[in-house]
Amino acid sequence: MSTHQPAPDALFWKRKLAAFLHDTPTKRLNIPEHREKSRSAMLRAGFTEEEVNAYDHEADWAAAAADRLPFPASRASGLTCAFDGHRNRFHHPLDGQQQLGFAPIKSDAIGTEVEQFGQPNFPPASADVSRIWRDRFFAHWRLWCRDAREKDHRLAFLPADTRIPDHTIWNHMQVVSALAGANADGGPAFLRLQIGGVQEFIAAARSTRDLWSSSYLLSWLMVAGLKHLTTHIGPDAVVFPNLLGQPLFDLHWKNDLWKDLSANGTDRGCFAIRFDAWTKATEVLMGLAARPKATGDKALAETLAKKHVDAARHHAIIRDRMLREPRPSFVYAIDLD
Repeated sequence: MSTHQPAPDALFWKRKLAAFLHDTPTKRLNIPEHREKSRSAMLRAGFTEEEVNAYDHEADWAAAAADRLPFPASRASGLTCAFDGHRNRFHHPLDGQQQLGFAPIKSDAIGTEVEQFGQPNFPPASADVSRIWRDRFFAHWRLWCRDAREKDHRLAFLPADTRIPDHTIWNHMQVVSALAGANADGGPAFLRLQIGGVQEFIAAARSTRDLWSSSYLLSWLMVAGLKHLTTHIGPDAVVFPNLLGQPLFDLHWKNDLWKDLSANGTDRGCFAIRFDAWTKATEVLMGLAARPKATGDKALAETLAKKHVDAARHHAIIRDRMLREPRPSFVYAIDLD
C-alpha cells in the first residue's frame, strides 16, 4: 500500500498566507487601522476582495492565547500601553531583565513605507497554481522580515502585544499561519522526530575532520527530512529548530523554490552583449561615462544622458524588476555605435 501523501493544494497555501498576513509588522504603530493595513497587504499578495473578506480569525485567537496571558479587552478594562521602543522597551522572552531599547519610529507612515517596501512581490514562476501560492507563502515567511529590517532594524522588534512586549509580531504571524494550516487538516498535533545515537556517532570520531563531518552529516540528514516535511505543512509549523534563516534549510530549497523566485522572469535583460566588440566597447564606455564622474562635470553628464540613455525603452523591464526585488539600482543603456 502506498504511503505517498499528495502535495497540498492552492487553498492550503492561501489559508496559511492569509493567516500570516492577518496582521502587518507595523500593527503596533496604528492599532485602530491595522485591519485595513492587513487588507492592503493581502491584496498586494494576490488575494481577491472576496477572499480577504472571507478570512477567518479563529487561528489568530488561538495563537494569541498561546503567545501570552489572555488580557481583558483593552477598551473595556483600560489596560493599554503604547510601545515606542524607548519608554516601553522590548523584553527578552526568557529573561525580562534584559531589554532592547531603540529610538521610536516617528510615525506610522514611515513604518508602513518600510513595511510595503519589504513585502515580497514576485511574478508567478510556474503555471501550477498550488506552487504559485506555496512560493508566495515561503517568500513572505522567509524574506519579508529580512528585507524590512535591512531598511529599518526596528521593524524586527515590534511586539505582537504592547502590554507584554516579549515576543515580536513576526513570531505571532508565524504561529497563526502554522495553526491555520493545522486546522485545515483535522486540528493541531505535535510530532517529535529524533535521530538516535547522536552522541555515540560523534564520539566515534578520531580526528577533527571526522568530528566535523559526523556532526554535519547528522544536520544534513535532519534538514533533508525537514525539507520534505515542510512541503506538506510549511516551514512555520516546525517548532524546533526554528527554520527561519537556517542556511542548510535554505540550501535544500534552492532548486525547488529560491532559484525560481530569484530569477529575473521571462525577460532576457536590457542588453545583448557582443563579446567580439567587448574590448572596444569598454574603452568607449569608460571614455563617455567615467570622465564626467571623475571630473564632476554635471553638464557633460546631463548631455550624455540625453544623447545616449534610452530610459523610456527599458522602463517597463526596470519597473518590473524593482517591484520583484526592490533595491537601489542604476541601469545604463548607452548606444556605442
